[in-house]
Parts: sequence; structure tokens; C-alpha cells
Amino acid sequence: MRLRHWTYSCVLIATIATAAQAAAFFVDADRGNDSNPGTSAAWPFQTIQRAIDEAAGRPGPDMIQIASGEYQENLSISDPACLMLSGASGATVMAANSSEAVIAIDSGDISISGLTVTGGVVGISAAGAQAASIRLGL
Repeated sequence: MRLRHWTYSCVLIATIATAAQAAAFFVDADRGNDSNPGTSAAWPFQTIQRAIDEAAGRPGPDMIQIASGEYQENLSISDPACLMLSGASGATVMAANSSEAVIAIDSGDISISGLTVTGGVVGISAAGAQAASIRLGL
């Protein structure tokens, strides 16, 4: 019930936020390029981390749409706003470094759906700094 409430809250915040604050980013391992703007499915980023970094640099809630495919990377998330990662069917994040967490969350209100996570020492680590607040929805 809490997850549903939190997800609805994030969606409501995203809906209310102005266009200048909220952003959607697109990632496609096969067709993307990290020098693209990443703001449309026609011009996606190639890596999820590039989209996470771009989202963290903008105020307000953000959504990252991840196309199906394999993404070999370790992700680090530190976003003070609401960040939603949404994977299409078949989207898989495989650890580039198997001795680290596949997804390490340091802070933020993070929602992850539709992603298969594999290959790291742990799949998702949400162990931020002592003063950091983390809310995680899966």
C-alpha cells in the first residue's frame, strides 16, 4: 500500500510540476548515443547512467524510459528529487563490475520498474550516507 501511495505521489508531483522542471529522458542501448539530447525516443542516450546524471542536474521529478536491450553498467543514483526508471519488456542491467552493486542508490525518492538486474555483488543497494534520505519503490 505504501509503494502504491508513494508511486501515485510521484506521478502527481510529476503532473503538477512545470515543463521547465520535470523532464523525461530516453535510453536505447542499440540506437542511442550519449551525445544525443536524450529527450525523445528519436534521440535517446545509449547508457542509463548518462540519463541519471542528466536528471540529477535538473530540478523536479524526472522519468527515464529504458528501451529493451542489455545495458552493461553499474549505476549510481543520487537525486534529491523524484526519479522514476521504467524499463520496457526485456530491459536488463548487467554489472560492468561484478564486485559492486548493479544499482547503488545514495539518496532520493527512486522508483524502479520493469528492469531485470543481474551480475553484481548485490542487485540494488540503497545505503546512502547517514544524513541522506532514501525512498525506494520497486
